[in-house]
Amino acid sequence: MNSQHTINDALKGAEESVDKIQKENKAILNKLAPFKKIVEHLAAIGFSSIDDYMSVTEGGEITAIAFDDIKKKKLLAIKKVKEKTTISESKDGEVIYKNSQIEYELYDKPGSLQYLIKLRGDEPAEKHEHTGPEGGPIEFTRLDRANRIAAIAEAARKRKEGEDCPA
Repeated sequence: MNSQHTINDALKGAEESVDKIQKENKAILNKLAPFKKIVEHLAAIGFSSIDDYMSVTEGGEITAIAFDDIKKKKLLAIKKVKEKTTISESKDGEVIYKNSQIEYELYDKPGSLQYLIKLRGDEPAEKHEHTGPEGGPIEFTRLDRANRIAAIAEAARKRKEGEDCPA
């Protein structure tokens, strides 16, 4: 009976550990979800093509693809849609002419691709050089150094305890 009690305690402890790990994983995924959406939006812009929004017939006529027929993710790349319609009729009034022109403006494709490259870490880090007054060295007092060390120690403590802290 004593060994049964020990096994039950071990199983309960294992279940609690699994629950804790699942909660931690869920928290991590929730933090990554907005980042994933950002990457999806940038990818939609970066990999968009005008033929996602227009088609050319065999006769060379260009037609806009209906919004309902464009994949939802492809719509993310559209910055602006402009339509100009001209309606006129023949002199005798029997024929009505309608001429529609649609203009699409897409978001900055090269800019989104450059940002995706940065996010992947494929671009070398940018170097920033800081200087003190009149281009000289930055000087710290002992108090400045002590305050900086205290701030670094506090940030490390917060990270260890799982708290959010500024970078």
